[in-house]
Amino acid sequence: MKNILWIFTFLLCLLIGTSYAQAQDITELDKNESEAKLLKNPKDLVANFIVGAYYYNKATEIEKEIAKASFSSYIEAGKNKLEELRAMLKKALPYLENAYFASNKSEPKIAEALEDIYFHLGMKKKPEDVNGFNSF
Repeated sequence: MKNILWIFTFLLCLLIGTSYAQAQDITELDKNESEAKLLKNPKDLVANFIVGAYYYNKATEIEKEIAKASFSSYIEAGKNKLEELRAMLKKALPYLENAYFASNKSEPKIAEALEDIYFHLGMKKKPEDVNGFNSF
């Protein structure tokens, strides 16, 4: 049964692999500087966005690797890649939710990224459900 789920996910990634609204290129230095800013002000919209987008971009890179993988290599390593993908999305989620809330829920690109994250993590949640800041 697990193999069927992996196969289904593999095919799904092939279909939607390039549909992410990938954020701008953000370096690890940008992420680290923003994390330092969040220690002083955890509600900073820009810093939350930068950290969240950094992890979101990492997830999209992994998704592209999955989409490019041959079927046999996906069967061998797909589970690990899917776990990596989910781990990056889980890291991105609280930061992007904070950025969305800080924007008064007015940033459609952040909402789009949140919808993608909720979908891939199997969450029945919508961006408009964000009702406050996450703490770290």
